[in-house]
Amino acid sequence: MSLKRTIFLTFMGLLSIGCVGSDIPQEQLACGTAEKVEAVEAVEQQPIHGTGFRIRRVADRTREASVQVHNPLRGVRGSGTYFEYDGYHIIVTAAHVVAEGGEIMLISTPTGEEALALLIYYDNRDPNDVAILVLRDELDTRTSMEINLYSKPSENLIGAQTVYTGDPGHQRNMTIYGIVSGIHGNRSVILQSYAWGGASGSVVFDNRGRVIGILKAIDVNRSGVSPYPQINENIVWLSPPESIDLVLLSDTLMEYGAAMEAIMGGAE
Repeated sequence: MSLKRTIFLTFMGLLSIGCVGSDIPQEQLACGTAEKVEAVEAVEQQPIHGTGFRIRRVADRTREASVQVHNPLRGVRGSGTYFEYDGYHIIVTAAHVVAEGGEIMLISTPTGEEALALLIYYDNRDPNDVAILVLRDELDTRTSMEINLYSKPSENLIGAQTVYTGDPGHQRNMTIYGIVSGIHGNRSVILQSYAWGGASGSVVFDNRGRVIGILKAIDVNRSGVSPYPQINENIVWLSPPESIDLVLLSDTLMEYGAAMEAIMGGAE
């Protein structure tokens, strides 16, 4: 039985787009990373942004829900966030993390717990960069979050505090704060924050725990002054919150559940 889902196979590591607020050509650099990096867990949170009680509470929840998403066919990994939705345990990550990796991904937690997850939702139509995987069982060492999408006009986000927890580079379970700086013409959310390879797929939240986007890239500038690109790791691009279609996700999970019941029934 085929699952209803959006499948778009076009994938670009570098996506040429327009600069926020200008016509100067600019690029995004995807923030996935190769496997085989030494893990160092970040224990302390950054004191720069998000020092209020509300954002720190959200930060604590993201630290309990953060996971790594491993793409075994391509030998790369990114970050993801663990949610419960419609009674199912799911991982939200970026589409480019799981691209060209088949339908089964390996999920790992900071404590070393591992589980396989099935890819059921994939959308990389510009500006979207989101994938959702479903776990057969809940994770013992993680605490799931609820999906609460930011639903107001995106422009209202400008100036809002943000937080995410991910695994950039050799860091493990690193919590990073930021500020929404702008909304691109294609509806991507742009942060003044920080990210680098391995952070892709981290779900970013506001101080009310609402999903404001999925981390997909960092900024790359080019100019006539220098022949070399300038990588701006403190300008972070997000797939917008509306890139998660909750109606489609519910329908897909319902079909997944029916398929699993048929399989289990046939095995008895």
